[in-house]
Amino acid sequence: MSVDPSGKFVVSVEGKPVDADVVAIDDGSLSVRIGGRMLDMVVEGEPPELGVVASGYRAYVRVESERLRAAAAAKRSGGGAAEKR
Repeated sequence: MSVDPSGKFVVSVEGKPVDADVVAIDDGSLSVRIGGRMLDMVVEGEPPELGVVASGYRAYVRVESERLRAAAAAKRSGGGAAEKR
């Protein structure tokens, strides 16, 4: 799952994009519609690594923004900071 520049969640399942809507509930849980199915979720942890409990199952997910994804790519390629001489 990632967040596009407009703030909309972009969700993929097994590498394929799926239509999803996410609504935060006052108690800290989320109501999520994924591909026409509704799920209530409890989220644990801090982004980008989260634990999610839904329908009695726990999964671990990575949530990242385009900015976080770009920063990680720059770090992997060694770009970004100029070398000191």
